[in-house]
Amino acid sequence: MKVIKAPLLWLWIGPLPISWLVIGRLHGNGRSGFWMDMIAAATCSLFFGGLLAYKIFPTFKKRLFGSFIFSTGTLYLLSCLLFTGCFLPIPSTPPNPAKEEKMRQRYEARIKEWTVQHVVPRDASADSTMIDLTQYYDLLLPGQNGEDTSSQRFPRPGTHISNGIKFDVRGEIRLQWQRKVSGIPVNRKCSEIDFLHGADWGVSNQTTSSFIIHFSNGQSEIVANVFARDLHFSDIGFGSHRGAAATFTNFVVWTERLDKNSIPTPAYGFYIKKWSNPFPDEIVDTIDFAALENQSAPFLVAITVQGADAKTK
Repeated sequence: MKVIKAPLLWLWIGPLPISWLVIGRLHGNGRSGFWMDMIAAATCSLFFGGLLAYKIFPTFKKRLFGSFIFSTGTLYLLSCLLFTGCFLPIPSTPPNPAKEEKMRQRYEARIKEWTVQHVVPRDASADSTMIDLTQYYDLLLPGQNGEDTSSQRFPRPGTHISNGIKFDVRGEIRLQWQRKVSGIPVNRKCSEIDFLHGADWGVSNQTTSSFIIHFSNGQSEIVANVFARDLHFSDIGFGSHRGAAATFTNFVVWTERLDKNSIPTPAYGFYIKKWSNPFPDEIVDTIDFAALENQSAPFLVAITVQGADAKTK
């Protein structure tokens, strides 16, 4: 009978610390779970059990049998330690908010760069009352992002007249990764501002987003967008709210669902928010678009100013 020499004992106990470190690494990367832990423990047990059998036994048959015995015994011990709480606290990588924020910003910048490169240019009918949002877009319009469009119909991006208002409809500013977009330039007097916007989610009578109007004299006005009053689900086929958005008089259809057995039906759309300026003699400097902490994913498509002064700052 072979006796395991003292120098080879590390091959028997090696799976314990190695499995502990590997599983800790998995937990630190957010990949924790029963099967991931078991795979890590089994891999370490098989490796060290096979190595121990190779060192002790001279023939292949004995090495194979010994490897099975050693690996099974080690895996059983590891399983007992894993699932009875006998392991030491698993080392994990502490969260690094600064690093996560930097990665988020880098990801967001890549998306915005790609969007700006692929957005349709402004057409000849777009005038100065239709604010150019090109540099702020971070998402293309529905139907332009590579999704399957065989069962839907979309209008062409460009200048659209909705409820008698001209809008420059070519992309979206979506407050999903960022919570606020600041400093959209207006630089003119106006009597009214019309916003074409929407949201993916919301709770009735709660504010999903707001437009913050900054005047050149330092004053500001907040225009709140209240769910179920100013807007509803932009996807009107969402869950049990199918068709609810179609009852809104400010709803503008963008996507129609095609069915060979019936006429096209609205599937996705935007909403018009009209804001009357209480200070028409003051120059509107900039506009901010801000989301509340409710994960409603609000978005802004276009801004048009009415009664705009021809003179700008």
